[in-house]
Amino acid sequence: MDKLATKAASNTQQSHFLAQQTISIQRLPIPSSEELAKLETIKPGITQQFMDMALNEQKHRHEMNFKEQKSSIYAQRWAFASVVLVCVLCGIGFYFGFGTQSASIACSVIVASIFAFIGSKVKNKTSE
Repeated sequence: MDKLATKAASNTQQSHFLAQQTISIQRLPIPSSEELAKLETIKPGITQQFMDMALNEQKHRHEMNFKEQKSSIYAQRWAFASVVLVCVLCGIGFYFGFGTQSASIACSVIVASIFAFIGSKVKNKTSE
């Protein structure tokens, strides 16, 4: 009976084995040189395709950064124009006798604009 239990245990151990798979993740636009050499043997010309893909991705990233900077400048110009317009309207309100209200509105808009510009500068520094 002892031999039978030992044989059953060895059969159980033999029928179950552990498979292990290693996955490496990299954030590069092209694979490593070892992987490229292996892929090139499988499909000739794949290295050039990876290089073209990396160049296109870099070009796209530069275009997107340019558009983001351009839109930021555009938004800042509109914000400045809005502040000037509100201040002019507050001046007109002050002229017609609404001094306290015009002054509080103008100060609120100017302070809010200053904090918005400071906040955008801090945000840009942390994202770099």
